[in-house]
Amino acid sequence: MVASHHGVFGFVSYLYSCFAHLLLSPPDVKQAVIAKFEMCNWDVIRRLPTQGSKPPNGKTLCDLIFELGVYFCGRTNQVGPPPGFVEAKVMK
Repeated sequence: MVASHHGVFGFVSYLYSCFAHLLLSPPDVKQAVIAKFEMCNWDVIRRLPTQGSKPPNGKTLCDLIFELGVYFCGRTNQVGPPPGFVEAKVMK
């Protein structure tokens, strides 16, 4: 998978937006989001890979964004993204 510059920039912006909003989020949201990042071997607090692991790859990060989309759509009673949605957006 080769992502476009625009797709990568949007992706990184989305992740930093998640970090920024996480500070003001209710405890249950913080816990759920941090758990999803930890599943990708990313320590949200330190903004580094979890100890003893490598940074997540592109596929893992796309899976993370998809899972966050499903989570937040569920919290707001909206239909979640279809499988492959994130990858398609990154490739644009």
